[in-house]
Amino acid sequence: MARDNIATMLSGQRWFEYERPFRHLRATNVFRREIYETLELNFRNTLTEFNVTEVGQANNSDSRYDAWTMGVTPSTAALFYPFFSREWHDLISNLVGVATTGHIDGGLHHHRVGSANGWIHNDLCVGWFPGPCGATNIVLSDHAGCNYSTGVCRDRHIEPVCVVRSVALIFYLANSDWAPGYGGDTGLYETPFDSIQNASASVPPVNNSLIIFECTPHSYHSFRSNLQIERNCIVLWAHSTVETVSAKFGKASIAKWT
Repeated sequence: MARDNIATMLSGQRWFEYERPFRHLRATNVFRREIYETLELNFRNTLTEFNVTEVGQANNSDSRYDAWTMGVTPSTAALFYPFFSREWHDLISNLVGVATTGHIDGGLHHHRVGSANGWIHNDLCVGWFPGPCGATNIVLSDHAGCNYSTGVCRDRHIEPVCVVRSVALIFYLANSDWAPGYGGDTGLYETPFDSIQNASASVPPVNNSLIIFECTPHSYHSFRSNLQIERNCIVLWAHSTVETVSAKFGKASIAKWT
């Protein structure tokens, strides 16, 4: 089935650039109403299919991030078009101004009411993919076949490729109407030693809105507890080569999974 050009899917609202506490882009009313409603419907249907409202965060082993998470795979990527497409990948890479490889990791995140605060981090870490990527396609992470954090592959014939997260995106959807005090926002910080509560800036989880930023040694951010409403979002990361990131920030700045 032919896909709409991304330009025709966008609402036409301005996207705004901010410099503090680090450079990032924000946008509200990102997509036309019918496009957004399709994304929300597919997100909600996925939560229902996996009985998420009953099992809550049971499938997430990382106690620092109190959420139900599900990775997007080639079999589910079409449900969340245009995010997991080459055109979108190139759009956000160009907006941030980084050279990327075509490798995308991403997924669905659901926080039930009262989820714990996250931790302040910068996302500048390695990721492993089941092979290289061409100039016009994308390669999605395959956590079952190629472990994203270790590069261990089930198929010994696969040559895993190690790259580094370089562009992060959070798109908020399927949330109740948000108001100050509800929580569930994304806090932005000057340092990793700041208090979670004392963010330099915050991005509320308003439906059909997003934040995009380059992953750098200083792109500190965190999920903040949602006190009143569920919080849902789609997240994704584009990647750059280890050499590109090392030349820019130094190899020691790239974190490995622990």
